[in-house]
Amino acid sequence: MNTTFIEETGARAVELAASLGRIHADNLTTLADATAKTPLGPLFSMNAKLAVITTEGLESVFAPLATKKPTPKKAKKPAAAKAQAAAKPVKATPAPQPAKPVAVEAIEPEAEDVIAETASETVSIHDDLSVINGVGPSTMRKLKDAGIRRYADIADMPVAKLESLLESHDVRMTRYSAADWIAQAKELCKVAA
Repeated sequence: MNTTFIEETGARAVELAASLGRIHADNLTTLADATAKTPLGPLFSMNAKLAVITTEGLESVFAPLATKKPTPKKAKKPAAAKAQAAAKPVKATPAPQPAKPVAVEAIEPEAEDVIAETASETVSIHDDLSVINGVGPSTMRKLKDAGIRRYADIADMPVAKLESLLESHDVRMTRYSAADWIAQAKELCKVAA
């Protein structure tokens, strides 16, 4: 079978799968933004994050294969050379040796911390700040830019500090106050625990 054809087809299939994964993640993000105040909002948000992770993983695993240069085609032997090659006796090949066990290296402690932090940020459904009344998608982005990622970040903050932080990041509150957000965050911390 033609290996060049197989390699090109595989690269195109990976490219298509990654493209569809990105589209799927974008659609889930849109659904998460649209349903942020409903019980389905966190579910769509988590699924969007998982779709992004899956697509990035797919791309990182198969990227080396997609950039691999096609194998050169072998020159065909003339019919006389084929007949001469067929006339040679076939040598017996030795039986394959069993594979030797490979030692698994331990993950460095710093890498474990990074993995744990990434996993907790990616899969955490309890720290969806848009659950707090008055926090929409743009406000949630501004809060994350300010370093607020968890309910506890808001719950532990004094009212004056939260107000100045919101003012410095151009977050305008109309129907709710900083004290309301702190009270909601404290309740959400209790529920999440």
